[in-house]
Amino acid sequence: MDNFNTHNEAARRKALEEIKMYQANGWEILDETSTYFLITRNKASGVGHILISLFFGWWLLLIPNVIYYYISKEKKKIMK
Repeated sequence: MDNFNTHNEAARRKALEEIKMYQANGWEILDETSTYFLITRNKASGVGHILISLFFGWWLLLIPNVIYYYISKEKKKIMK
């Protein structure tokens, strides 16, 4: 049992090192389970939102802007 815990801690430390590289590039930890980390980021830019607002404006109730926000989200699993 002690060997199993040692292996899990080593795997967690290795995964955390990989997570730190992602965090440096704007990713955030969303969830941690016993087998993986779930990380996420949003690639949507302020300029993109402004351009969508200008092109599609109020006549579409800014629905394209909301769609752009959710399409731009990324998720990734980092296994331990």
